[in-house]
Amino acid sequence: MEVTDRKNVGLHFFKPEHLDTLLQFHLPDEQKKFTGMPSDILKTTLEDSERYPVVITGGDKPVGFFVLHKGVGILPFTSNKDAILLRAFSIDLNAQGQGFGKKSMQLLPAFVRENFSFINEIVLAVNMKNKAAKALYEKVGFVDRGAKREGSIGLQHILHYDLA
Repeated sequence: MEVTDRKNVGLHFFKPEHLDTLLQFHLPDEQKKFTGMPSDILKTTLEDSERYPVVITGGDKPVGFFVLHKGVGILPFTSNKDAILLRAFSIDLNAQGQGFGKKSMQLLPAFVRENFSFINEIVLAVNMKNKAAKALYEKVGFVDRGAKREGSIGLQHILHYDLA
């Protein structure tokens, strides 16, 4: 099921009609080091039954992307078997600065509750050097409980959003 707000920002599971726009996404190099590009992530995600690609839309147009991941693959991030991991969050460069990141994260809890009724927590990892992303996540209700892990390019904060 999709979730959309009054300003027509929506969260939708990936559909083939989103592909062309997602393949054209652009991020500056300083952002690419912290996340994956949809074009690189989709193949792996579509082959894994525990990963769910989600498209952020502004109106009818994809403006952002992320993956929700459940199951044993999230164990490096949490021991909560009823959690879901948010990964690879990005907003296309042309849509940045328009509130899509914040609004999509505000819609995320309702989207998860609607589509994954057994999930009681959303977890994510954010690189310690990615201060803007951490501030965004905390602004919408994610909490840093002090857990950290080593990521591919350095130490990461593990953030939590309680759905219970």
